[in-house]
Amino acid sequence: MAHVDHGKSTLADRIIEITSGQLPNFKKKQYLDELKVEQKRQITIKLSEVQLRYQPRIDRPMVTLQLIDTPGHYDFTAEVIRSFSICQIAIVLIDCSQGIEAQTIQHLNWLKKNRTTIIPVINKIDLDVCSLKEISKIKKEFQEYVGSKNFIQKWTLISAKTGKNVNQLINLITRATPNKESSFCKLKREIENTFKEAKKVVMIFDADYSLSFGIKLLAYVWKGEVKNGEKLFFENNQRIKINKTEIHCPEKKLVDVLKKMELGWIITNPKEKIRSVIIEKLKRQNRFFLTDKSIEKAESLSNKMAQPAATLISINLFSEIEQKFNELEKAVKQINISDPSFFHKKILSPAFGPGIQCNFTGMLHLNITIERIQDELGQQIIVSPAQTSLLARNKKDSRSWKLYDNPNQINPTEMEIKEPFIKLRIEIPLPRLAKILDFLKTKRAQNIETRETKGHYPSQIMEVRCLLPLSETVWKFTNDLKSLSKGEGKINDEGTIFLPSIMVKIEFFLNQAPIPELDIICPKGEEWTRGKYICQLLKNNLERQGFEIRIQAKVNKKVVASEKTRAWRKDVTARLYGGDVTRKKKLLEKQREGKKKMRKRGIPNISRKVIKKIFEVFSR
Repeated sequence: MAHVDHGKSTLADRIIEITSGQLPNFKKKQYLDELKVEQKRQITIKLSEVQLRYQPRIDRPMVTLQLIDTPGHYDFTAEVIRSFSICQIAIVLIDCSQGIEAQTIQHLNWLKKNRTTIIPVINKIDLDVCSLKEISKIKKEFQEYVGSKNFIQKWTLISAKTGKNVNQLINLITRATPNKESSFCKLKREIENTFKEAKKVVMIFDADYSLSFGIKLLAYVWKGEVKNGEKLFFENNQRIKINKTEIHCPEKKLVDVLKKMELGWIITNPKEKIRSVIIEKLKRQNRFFLTDKSIEKAESLSNKMAQPAATLISINLFSEIEQKFNELEKAVKQINISDPSFFHKKILSPAFGPGIQCNFTGMLHLNITIERIQDELGQQIIVSPAQTSLLARNKKDSRSWKLYDNPNQINPTEMEIKEPFIKLRIEIPLPRLAKILDFLKTKRAQNIETRETKGHYPSQIMEVRCLLPLSETVWKFTNDLKSLSKGEGKINDEGTIFLPSIMVKIEFFLNQAPIPELDIICPKGEEWTRGKYICQLLKNNLERQGFEIRIQAKVNKKVVASEKTRAWRKDVTARLYGGDVTRKKKLLEKQREGKKKMRKRGIPNISRKVIKKIFEVFSR
């Protein structure tokens, strides 16, 4: 485990090569990154496991290693937390050129709390910047975070890219032993006490969906053996049938039995009701158990030692063809099986009909999930602009704060509001620094700090740290930053906090008819800018009709921005050939009166295509 881009997947490749002779698919880098989106973006988003057999020396017995590669980005901390359930030894990887970063610190805090055996590893020692001075600095910082503990193993310096010293690391892993006071050993004792009568106990801590097999559950066998065809109790006397079992060693291999202390996949196809319970348990508890005896709820054994990142960004999904909504709902549920860290529920839109509201941990999580729905499952979808959740409470009521993910549920005039701020870190070339700082100030950034950073770059790189409102990152932020930095900026977010903010709600109307799909909450002072921008988008995309359409953005029933589209006008005087001018005036006056009546009674026709175009502009 480590911060993003510190070389976890590359190290996993080297370990597989050494223990197996070579990678099974030697042309593919990051072998454990199986998803198309992982290979496309070169980032790990899903925990991956592999079982390896290794003999350190001829005179020593063969050792079975069960390796889990975890994501490094903050949006996917739920994957790391679930892997803690069976973590006996943790390899904490640190990039020598970057030092100890935010996610590494978070991992160290979790490991320290659970007293897990840690093997600290410094990677990328082949780089010129990796000097003895930098190595000693990293070791000193590490000591400050963790302290002097007897469950810390000796340091290993490696290059995952070249494979240097990876053999030494593997030998160290085979000699390391789990700390007796670790959460793993405590859980083992709790399981023995809770399931005394059970001969078979299996812990499920992850799930996946396969078009070939159906649902796959990642299982760790605590007691007994798990065989194909048998049924195990789940909860409230419900049973799950085990159709097949599978291990990755490193190729996928179907087996007849999963043995004690073995990590593998249980292939099953439960009913819809049980399937939803499985997802809910992984969301709330991170793990659950299967046994051969009917059991009561084992809530005390749920993994509550750490909570994943909160789902603070929401979007609405609609099928491009309304009649295919059921296919979209099925696709979202399939993705939710392999990624239970996002939440979804049905909604109904006046413009689009039935849809699904989804809540995500961050913009990367959102974009990757949308990409998976479109590419892996072939769904054509309409995506609404992203909105951030807000903490709010009534000004007259001192009750606890409540999290709202829908702007229609909030009335800023009657509520105190706290807005999520992300801890942002940007690496930028020195010549671009001034423009970036000015840009961040316009985005309401707070606590801006700059310092020179080390790294293997040809030019001088500056690091900018600040607190930035999460809502600003979903409003053309990425494109603007890339434009100002000429594509050279590197962005990382390192957690979220809530700070008080003064917000207003902008509502949009067409001839006084509301458009709830476009309602937004924004900071006070920006209502005119954002309201005018959306009004102009509507004006440019609405089809002209037989009456004038007034487009208005309102805050507290007060118009802050407006536009209008001209009506189609028939030439009513075309049939006249001379005569008195009063005849022409009479026809034009009659037409004007008719247009006034149409404007009052006419209902503007805003099509799905128009709102979709506006949504697409927001997404960019």
